[in-house]
Amino acid sequence: MGTSHSSKDGIQSTLVHVHACIHCGHMRQREEVDGREVGSGVLHCHKCNLDGPLNVEIRGTTEFASEDNGLQTKGSSGQR
Repeated sequence: MGTSHSSKDGIQSTLVHVHACIHCGHMRQREEVDGREVGSGVLHCHKCNLDGPLNVEIRGTTEFASEDNGLQTKGSSGQR
């Protein structure tokens, strides 16, 4: 479960752990990455079809409002 915090404009954001493609920037939630990929340290991007190193980032869900990453946090109400 992510950590909630308020931003400077008063909109509440949830922090999430994602793996970001180093080639195109597409992000996948931690739950979407299987153990084989984590174990090898090499992730396959389903958007650009390239492989790259595991690239962990912590992002706020409000950052995804204008991007098409398909990011859905567990228990989210759809409000961002």
